Amino acid sequence: MILAEHSQYKHIMKLMRNSGWLAHIRSDYIKRMIREKNVVYDSGVILITRHYRRKQSLGYKTFSLIGDWRICQILSENPGDGNAHKIITEFLADKRRVWLYVHPENKRAKKFYKQYNFTKVDTVKWGGYVYFRNANKLEAKEDAGAPRLSNFFVHKM
Repeated sequence: MILAEHSQYKHIMKLMRNSGWLAHIRSDYIKRMIREKNVVYDSGVILITRHYRRKQSLGYKTFSLIGDWRICQILSENPGDGNAHKIITEFLADKRRVWLYVHPENKRAKKFYKQYNFTKVDTVKWGGYVYFRNANKLEAKEDAGAPRLSNFFVHKM
């Protein structure tokens, strides 16, 4: 995966502005994420991620743990060309626990993330859903049965 460079900022912002679901993204946020090396721009796909360095509240009843990752945004210049699949597969290859938010009406995103074993585990104040993927659970023996939903997130006390 190739990290975005500051020289690509205007092009990335243009793509964000022209997308339906990500048009609200602020330019200072994109600049900061590029500067912090959290933006991948490879094969026409923009992937913005975050690595948690502390425990973080994500929804009404979920927390990330230190070392977890979050997919903040993903956008393909050419939806359906397979490049987003390539980038997300490469990103997830060495990540154990990954979180993301999805707008409840974004059916395409929900279908896309389901392919990668993300499970809806919570909601957030703005009405969106919190999704979670635990690679440790995916590697569990098949005969162990389906994991309980409570094993996918940390409850607030």
